[in-house]
Amino acid sequence: RRGGTPVNRTTFRAPWGRSLLIGSIVQVVFLLAVGAAPVFFAALDPEPGLRKWLVALLGVAIPLVILAVAARYAVRGYTVTDDAIRVHRLGWSSSLPLDQLESATVSPYAMRRSRSELANGGLFSYTGGFHNAVLGSYRAFVTDPARTVVLRFRDRAGGNRVVVMSPDDPDAFVALPLNGRATHVIYNERDRLTVRWARRTSRSPSAIRPLRSATGLESGGFEVDPRTQQLKRLPAVLLKGLRNAVDSA
Repeated sequence: RRGGTPVNRTTFRAPWGRSLLIGSIVQVVFLLAVGAAPVFFAALDPEPGLRKWLVALLGVAIPLVILAVAARYAVRGYTVTDDAIRVHRLGWSSSLPLDQLESATVSPYAMRRSRSELANGGLFSYTGGFHNAVLGSYRAFVTDPARTVVLRFRDRAGGNRVVVMSPDDPDAFVALPLNGRATHVIYNERDRLTVRWARRTSRSPSAIRPLRSATGLESGGFEVDPRTQQLKRLPAVLLKGLRNAVDSA
């Protein structure tokens, strides 16, 4: 469990990070102000006429349409099924099939220094196409940049397609998409032990739980090779009392 939540759940919330909350408030206030301005100036204009009110109505409609579209495509949560990851929106959901999924990596702030490529950059969510030096071009379904998970898919042309999400429990989320189809590879990213899921070498479900610390690995009889980033089994060492008993026998 993490924070009292079972690891094996399949539905995850999409909590808003501080940057998204502040950015959304600022943009909503700005758009409402833009929409109210034509009405305000039309009311101050002493000249009668229908045209000024039509212009004012258009000025109100454009910000409202922008808000409605952003809300419609906002990310509300995620559900992992046997064959897909579903991204919940307002009244509908989009689906990402799992048959081409190569890996899932817990990578906080993966969207750092990204530029937009036809995307919503922070009105109710970060959605659409983005690009940065680390991930290249990727598609985002994010509400909290501090909780990001990077999913890599193999496309039909043999290339890689990258998707970034931000579930409320990234470790549990990473454990589910490749459940029964993967094994873990441990690596160190900026002195932080992270779990990456690659294609399976074992069919055992017990072999695919995330290991969260070097101490946990060592207590389980494993260590991480710093050169190859692979798990190695430590040699068995008998306790002193048990060794003496074996020797005397």
